[in-house]
Amino acid sequence: CDVKRDVLFFVVDNMNKGKDLKLDRGQMTQLARLNLQAGNKAISTSRFHSAAEYLQTGISLLSKDSWIQQYDLTIQLYDAALEAFYTAGQFSKFDAAVKQPLTHAMCFEDKLNSYHNLVRYLTASGKSEEALETCLSVLKKLGEEIAPNADIKSLLAEASCVKQMIRNSSIDDMLDLPKLKDS
Repeated sequence: CDVKRDVLFFVVDNMNKGKDLKLDRGQMTQLARLNLQAGNKAISTSRFHSAAEYLQTGISLLSKDSWIQQYDLTIQLYDAALEAFYTAGQFSKFDAAVKQPLTHAMCFEDKLNSYHNLVRYLTASGKSEEALETCLSVLKKLGEEIAPNADIKSLLAEASCVKQMIRNSSIDDMLDLPKLKDS
C-alpha cells in the first residue's frame, strides 16, 4: 500500500535526522532495521538513490562488532546496499562496501549475493576478464570446475552464445528442459 510505504519513509527520514542524538545500542539497532526496511521498499519501487541512502545510514548505525553481534542484520544491510549502490551507479560506495561481506561473512552462501553484484559491477566497469575469473572462482567453490586450459576468450564467447540462446526463453521454458547428465 502506498500510504504504508510513504509512512515508513516519513518515519525513517525523521528518525534519521535525530540519529546523532545519544541513542543507546538497542535504539541504533532498531533504527538500522528500519533503514533496511525503507531501503528494501525503495529498491522494490526502483528508487535506488533513496535506497542507497537508507542502507548506507543503516550500515553506519551498526556497532563495530556487528559481524558477530548483529550478523543477520549486517549481512542483510550489505546485500541490499550493494544492490542499491550498483543500480544507482554509486561505484565508489560499492567498491568500498563489497569488501566487508566478502571478508566477514560466516559462510560461503552468505557471500553469493556479494559475488553476484561484484560480477555485475566488474562487467559494467569493462573488467570482463576479472568478472569471469571471479565467476570461475565461485563455481570452483561450488564444486563446478572449469577445465584449466580453457581460455578466457572462449569462455566469454560461449557465455555470449548461451545468452543469445536463452534470450527469448521464459523461466518456465528453462525449467521444462530435461536435466543434463554427466557423460
